Amino acid sequence: MEAAKLEELEKSSHGGITFYYGKETDPALAIEQILAFIKENKHAPEEDLGGKTDAGVSIVLYSDSLEMLERDSTQQEYSGYNNESEQTMHLPLPIDQTTLAHEYTHHLFLNIARERGINTPAIPSRFIEGMAAYLSKKEISLSSTLMKETEYLGFQDLETPGRWENHLQAPFSPYFQSGSFMRYLATQEGLDILSWIFEEMSHSSVQESFEKVT
Repeated sequence: MEAAKLEELEKSSHGGITFYYGKETDPALAIEQILAFIKENKHAPEEDLGGKTDAGVSIVLYSDSLEMLERDSTQQEYSGYNNESEQTMHLPLPIDQTTLAHEYTHHLFLNIARERGINTPAIPSRFIEGMAAYLSKKEISLSSTLMKETEYLGFQDLETPGRWENHLQAPFSPYFQSGSFMRYLATQEGLDILSWIFEEMSHSSVQESFEKVT
């Protein structure tokens, strides 16, 4: 299945964001929810990340008339994804607040990194996804079931998008594992540790940044 072609979709602009959706979709409620979320929540992840960005974003909304892409590794539809090169977020309807928070954290993180001169393709998937997984669920307790049932991987197995995709099925849970590691760091060292590592990445590799800051 190919990605949606934006020029073939309906669109409207609200709050400085362009929304795209299928011809049979009524986007009003989703747009209202997204704009309210961004207004209420933009500051918190920027503070946690230790930076700000005014980078624009467009949002593609998926419903019955517009199918979400499937992951090659699982043959299941994405629950949401962020396209860094196109500055687009892709979200299924109805809007899930945790998915919205996760993808919006990606948008902020990757743009702050780019504006700092960090080579974003060189950032390990475990760090990018771990930050989004943790910050989007910071107020939610860890799942005791996942803690017991997850088979944990060496982080070298979660460095690249390809390796990440290869470990998405049970008993592995890379989102949970990477997010839990970020939570552990923040709990043990203080939340600022994550923004300090991120800041150091402007000058050092991710591994060197961890070694210098922790």
